[in-house]
Amino acid sequence: MESFFDRVAPFFPPGRQDLHWHILPTGQEAEALAAPYTRIIPPGLRAVPAQWMHCTLLHAVGLSRDTVDTTALVKDVQHAVKDLEPFLLTFDRPAIGPSTDSTWSPSGTTER
Repeated sequence: MESFFDRVAPFFPPGRQDLHWHILPTGQEAEALAAPYTRIIPPGLRAVPAQWMHCTLLHAVGLSRDTVDTTALVKDVQHAVKDLEPFLLTFDRPAIGPSTDSTWSPSGTTER
């Protein structure tokens, strides 16, 4: 299996800061999502702890707390979603690749 970090290193040069917006599962949800993988970790690899599980909603390259007023951004997002009801995010089965596994939900299959 190739190194995920070696593969993505050219896209994340040292010192560059990016702005990420994540949806974070509860501890119980993260544990439930991670549980099936605990028995299939090959020798030499280790599982990412459930507390680091997230779904990236936004990855803004080259933006950081130094270039964006994050307080204003958070207030804008809070205002935009204030009437949004809780929703269920549904993922498809994992796609296993040479450096990582990931799950995604194609347009139209995410349930609310």
